[in-house]
Amino acid sequence: GRHDDLLAVLEPTLDLREDLLHAPSVVIQNRAMEIVATPEEAARQPLAPLLVVEPLRAWLDRWQACVRAVDFEAGRAMCAPDIVAFGTVAPMVAGLDNVMAAQWHKVWANIREFTVHADRALGAVAGEHGWIATTWDSLGTRPDGSTFRRPGRLTVALVRRDGRWLATHTHFSLTPQPQ
Repeated sequence: GRHDDLLAVLEPTLDLREDLLHAPSVVIQNRAMEIVATPEEAARQPLAPLLVVEPLRAWLDRWQACVRAVDFEAGRAMCAPDIVAFGTVAPMVAGLDNVMAAQWHKVWANIREFTVHADRALGAVAGEHGWIATTWDSLGTRPDGSTFRRPGRLTVALVRRDGRWLATHTHFSLTPQPQ
């Protein structure tokens, strides 16, 4: 059908089609970012709301590139100054400079092959706010140069400011190991 190429559709537990009629910022976009349904059309879809996360998946792809390149300044440009973060080595940190010092500078140069599974990400966009969650993998490096697997999961909350998505909260954690 007309909407077969939609990217991320989550089934709601409640019928929120009526709410979509009163949410002018909700539109349905395809992978090419073309609007394929207005709010009124979206409200008539059998699954409502349709939650499109492709711009947030693109954010994850850029984040992956920053981490792999150990490009702290490019990562800084993707985050709000007032970010709050949970990390794999930092328990909870507020403020971008603090997040960079407590987490990024301690981890990014010590991992390899950081891979975010953006194609599997789930999330939502509502107006100027969004969230996305998925899994990731990397290889940690030991002092002798050997590596070990570091599978993890992430959740990122974002806000759109001046047309750009910025992270306001990140939670990166290692996947719990079976006991």
